[in-house]
Amino acid sequence: MRKLIGAAVMAMALLAPSFSQAGGGGSIVQEMREFCKQGHDSYTYCLGMIAGLVYMFAVNQQTDPRFKACIPKSGITGGQITQEFLNWADDNPKEWQRDGVWGMATVIRETWPCK
Repeated sequence: MRKLIGAAVMAMALLAPSFSQAGGGGSIVQEMREFCKQGHDSYTYCLGMIAGLVYMFAVNQQTDPRFKACIPKSGITGGQITQEFLNWADDNPKEWQRDGVWGMATVIRETWPCK
């Protein structure tokens, strides 16, 4: 059941419509960078995407060794991940046209790798 829920959350994240592209498709890193700033109208969208990814990584940590991150047992907050994403996006402007979910997942995997 957890695997099914994780897959559903990931599918929703990948298929979420873009706020700036009339033709659909996911939000790019540059858009997510704006959405993830506190005070932005889409800040809760950003936190929802992060929550879905964290849940997916938690499930994968137990079931699929190919795509996982090891979130500390003490936990992390959406705000912490958001700040890591903003720092990464600012440091990697060449990645701004890539898929936003890919960027967030990359940050989580790089920040909390499994050892």
